[in-house]
Amino acid sequence: MVSERIGVCQSGRKYFSEGCQLTPLLRATDVAKILNCSAVNVYNLAKSGAIRSVMFKSRGQRWTIRFRPEDVEEFIQNHLTAGNK
Repeated sequence: MVSERIGVCQSGRKYFSEGCQLTPLLRATDVAKILNCSAVNVYNLAKSGAIRSVMFKSRGQRWTIRFRPEDVEEFIQNHLTAGNK
């Protein structure tokens, strides 16, 4: 039964326990190459909330930041301009 395979994350989002396809997360340097900017600029965009990110503790007090490809794509789509007419 499908309902038995559905779980709920702490955030309240539902997920499937079987058949879940996860895409690898991108590093700030990967996003910087996509956006043609510096990694520092990507960190600043994440800190300001302009681009969504995933943060987790990796070693002691160190934090690691990664980006989902769909969030990078959404950022690009949200910042498209109409261009000159």
